[in-house]
Amino acid sequence: MAALTGDVPELEGSVGTTDVPSTVAAAVAFYPPTDFSLMDAWALRPCRAGASLLQGGCHADAESPESRLLGCTVSECFDEVQKANPARYISTADPPLMILHGQSDPLVPHHQGEQLYQALNKVCRDATFISVPMAGHGPPQGLITGETSRGATIRSTKAEGCAVENPRPFEPSWRTVVDFLDTHLKK
Repeated sequence: MAALTGDVPELEGSVGTTDVPSTVAAAVAFYPPTDFSLMDAWALRPCRAGASLLQGGCHADAESPESRLLGCTVSECFDEVQKANPARYISTADPPLMILHGQSDPLVPHHQGEQLYQALNKVCRDATFISVPMAGHGPPQGLITGETSRGATIRSTKAEGCAVENPRPFEPSWRTVVDFLDTHLKK
């Protein structure tokens, strides 16, 4: 969210240091929740109302982290759900974004990372998406190292020329993340 809202004045805070821009030069998003209204529909298993998310609960429940963040039940506050969706704020001012998501994530459906990448791709923003079939949800080191990274793919889109690199096999590592940040922060 921080990477895509640096140019949105109404989201600038008024507490603490307010004379410094909140824009960032690059960002890495691990398992990013994007559209709260679709999380249950794309979950690996049907959710159980009233259970905690760790026990198969629903993101649309009144006590879910998403509903508590919004201050209203996800299924009952469409406008608030849309305001919380980072894809809504995509603009030409956005920095390059790397998204890493496990296809076996039981908490934040893989579709959420995919949806964010597709939204960036659609408007030709710099984005890289690494999809890891065996990885679940956290910790980040489990996503990009060891057995869980087997079968991973990488794809990207570039603002310049709206170039798209289709998915290809890839073995992610921490070096992948460091190289991405070096490329965009050491300009």
